[in-house]
Amino acid sequence: MNLGSMLPPTDWTSTTRRGLALVLFAGLSATAGLLWAAPASTARPAAAAAKKSAPAAPLQAGIEPAAAGQLRFYVADASASASLTYRINNGPTLTRKLDADGARQTVLLSDLKDGARLQYSFSVTQPGPNNKTITRRTARQTAIVTTPITAADAAALAKVESGARQLANGSVAFFANGAPWADVDYRVNASAPHKVRMRRDGKTNTWQISGVPTGATVQYTFTLGVGGVPRGTATQQLVYGTEDLTPTPAPVVAAAAPVAPPVTYAQTPSYVRTNPTFVAPPVAGGGGGGGGSDNAGGGNASAPNSVDGNNNANGNNGATASSPASINSGGGDGTTTVVDLGANVIVVDPSANTTTLQAQLDALYAQQKTNEFGTQRYAILFKQGSYALNVNVGYYTTVHGLGMTPDEVTINGSVQQKADTSTGLDPARSTWRGAENLAVAPTGGIARWVAAPAAPWRRVHVKGSLDLCGASCANSGSGYVGDSRIDNQMIAGPGQQWLSRNSLWGSWPNMSGNVVFVGNVSPPTAPIWPAALYTTVTRTPVMREKPFLTIDTSGNYNVFVPPLTTNSTGTSWASGTPQGTAIPIANFFIALPGVTAAQLNGALAQGLHLLFTPGVYHLNQTLHVIKADTVILGMGLATLMPDTGLDAMDVDDVDGVKIAGLLFDAGPGNSPVLLKLGSTSLGHAADPSSLHDVYFRVGGTANAAATTSLTINSGNVIGDNVWLWRADHGIADNITGWAANTAANGLIVNGADVSLYGLNVANYQQYPVQWNGVRGHVYGYRGESPTDMPDQASWQDGDQNGYADYTVASSVLTHELWGGSVYCAFAADAPIKQAMAFKTPNNAGVTFKHLSTQCQNTKGEISHIINSTGDSANTAKPLATLTQFP
Repeated sequence: MNLGSMLPPTDWTSTTRRGLALVLFAGLSATAGLLWAAPASTARPAAAAAKKSAPAAPLQAGIEPAAAGQLRFYVADASASASLTYRINNGPTLTRKLDADGARQTVLLSDLKDGARLQYSFSVTQPGPNNKTITRRTARQTAIVTTPITAADAAALAKVESGARQLANGSVAFFANGAPWADVDYRVNASAPHKVRMRRDGKTNTWQISGVPTGATVQYTFTLGVGGVPRGTATQQLVYGTEDLTPTPAPVVAAAAPVAPPVTYAQTPSYVRTNPTFVAPPVAGGGGGGGGSDNAGGGNASAPNSVDGNNNANGNNGATASSPASINSGGGDGTTTVVDLGANVIVVDPSANTTTLQAQLDALYAQQKTNEFGTQRYAILFKQGSYALNVNVGYYTTVHGLGMTPDEVTINGSVQQKADTSTGLDPARSTWRGAENLAVAPTGGIARWVAAPAAPWRRVHVKGSLDLCGASCANSGSGYVGDSRIDNQMIAGPGQQWLSRNSLWGSWPNMSGNVVFVGNVSPPTAPIWPAALYTTVTRTPVMREKPFLTIDTSGNYNVFVPPLTTNSTGTSWASGTPQGTAIPIANFFIALPGVTAAQLNGALAQGLHLLFTPGVYHLNQTLHVIKADTVILGMGLATLMPDTGLDAMDVDDVDGVKIAGLLFDAGPGNSPVLLKLGSTSLGHAADPSSLHDVYFRVGGTANAAATTSLTINSGNVIGDNVWLWRADHGIADNITGWAANTAANGLIVNGADVSLYGLNVANYQQYPVQWNGVRGHVYGYRGESPTDMPDQASWQDGDQNGYADYTVASSVLTHELWGGSVYCAFAADAPIKQAMAFKTPNNAGVTFKHLSTQCQNTKGEISHIINSTGDSANTAKPLATLTQFP
């Protein structure tokens, strides 16, 4: 039903549609049965305001209900380029692009609270006369969202009891009896308001706070998950120290937005602080590390006090290790949401007691430095400021600064990984860790970060030199330095293979192994290949830097998403605050260990982003990413393990999905693929999906299997530091072996225009890399042939000895690889030969620049570098090189 007459051709009409929700627009009144009313806009397009032209076709644009708490905005023209600009309550002004949806374009807004005030306008660009375009914009309109209550919901709500009880020692307990789930919003005196998901226990939801002084006023309200639409209660209050409260039914006054499915939290904080800082991790415990426990070996961990330099309201020393770390995040309406990051996230404030903090960081490192296959995971988050600390980074530990630029967090001392492992100093096994978004002023002028797979040094400012070698480089593996600045020297050594991207340093005095420089300000110019195995690409063709967690000047937490760049050099932060988009943490589903795959999929379906806190997440269904521009960010090597032989994660053919900081670990059932991006080769050049510090493992912790680790079907995907590893060693001798942890393929690329920077693939049994898509680009490839085949007959590609590490399909006409190396270290007693390291069609557009092979045992051989070209790498000549092919 159209409420108004058709406007002039350059104006718009808005339509009325029936649905589940009632929207009242400013200036209109609600009438019985009238669910939607939208006034027609009288705005004139910019082109028409400038001069008269031939009239454009009339358009219709408006809004309609979807599910509860959701509104769909539409423009009735599939050929136009349309966008929606909107603001919810007093939040930031946002813009969303409308997507094609049949004969029109639509965009869906979710999680809209009852009573929310929306201001919005449309902008549409269409072809106009004289081969020009016309942009039409509507005037800003206002909508208020409300939802009527049904009789059934009212009856269910009448059975719910909610309220608060005063407890001893400054504690208050909130409760909501009879609701499937509940949130409580509360504030103490004039403190910032807090909103938390209450803990579910049978038919009761509870949440307890402490540190409430006598005479303090506690105001609170509940959101109750009852019926089809969550409902909010009236505000109540108590004055602590007066008589005990008796539970009373809560009057229902309004609806609240649907939220993510309730999460089962393993622990509940006794007090949520206004400025939570450091919560010590569990660093002591008993038993072996089995069963997926996130404690130190599965036993009861000790619980040292927090170190924040300030006492809480009741004068105690803060939260203990048994309490999850929490952060505050502001919403657009000025409220503060408390976000539970779990017991494995350590948030550090500059006011912390340095001596106590150093002792706790040392205890954490002592636990993690040899914990190569344990289940414990940790992330250390530094708020803006300066610290005098030595931060040793062990297995499954990541260190993060929370500023917008690295220099907002400075560690005076060290942030280092020293290659300490269960086998002694072993750089090749110093994996599964990372440091990012901070500055280091190293003691003695040299920072040490030994190059190893899955151990990136990203977005770091070293106010001195950086040593990538440490005490021993003889067995070092591939490493990654990205978006970083080193004021003095880069110190490397023999045998290293690594990628440096968009970085700069004072000087490069050392030789190294196969090293690729992309988009660096000052790469070495001599010696040249093959005297030194250096490959230089002057500019980074296409890149999006990794998303990262920040805290702003108002104390609100956001995930910052850098923009797409092309032909870049140097760091993204060289000129100050970087460009990009800050996504409020309230738009993220915070995953804690124990959350179910169904809950995660429910959050993704609602359009929420995912933030995985440190832990191992066992999945009994595939995670399905269906929304464009979804951000999936992990901390502390958060690990996804499919337990039932399914894919761990599938991503639809949508724009701009960002996946970062995750380890995909194969489970006991054979997974067809651990991560699949897209189902077709649909291109996404304007907004490509990207992978950052994403790793894959098959075996090591238990017998595991996955046919393929990563399949890229979508076009234009960007990969930024990706490691795929079929384990050649594990927690026990029987965990790995040719038949114990099977994995045929590492990476299969079917999409066009895929660009990967720092690709490392090791030990797969058939095709480590199979590239079928056109116009692919790889900058820095390191491959390792499998080590554990029992004999040559077990590893044959037809009548060819072994499988090539890197295969380009015969149908591919254009492909580029810059800086590729493959090495073998066969463990079989019998001689093993690999016919070629790289296999490619002889097409003029398929080019390989700077290739090398290396044989590290006495009986093995890589017969040729690429096809039948290139020398053998064997005992007599361990290293073979090729400048270019063809």
